[in-house]
Amino acid sequence: MKVVKALGENVAVGAGEVVITKLHGERNMGSAVFAPGSRAPAEGLTSHDEDEYAYIISGALKCFSGGELNELKAGDATFIPAGEEHYSFNESKEPCTLVYVLVKKN
Repeated sequence: MKVVKALGENVAVGAGEVVITKLHGERNMGSAVFAPGSRAPAEGLTSHDEDEYAYIISGALKCFSGGELNELKAGDATFIPAGEEHYSFNESKEPCTLVYVLVKKN
């Protein structure tokens, strides 16, 4: 087993307060907390060179991806293919916490 400690590096992104804590590498694994009223990215859409997997730990989040708006809640997991444009926002009154992993295709 390899244990990777949090890098202790928080990155604020988006509108409102979205804090991403990088756990490993440049950005390939981490956690994110979306405060109520927050959005990432702040405007427009984002995409990655890697497939993105996420697991909602607590709260609720809406994510626009693949031309659809998805409502997510604690216990839900997501997959966003590499290159797919997306954005997420929290309309609820509670923070939403998730963990994510970005996986580069071979």
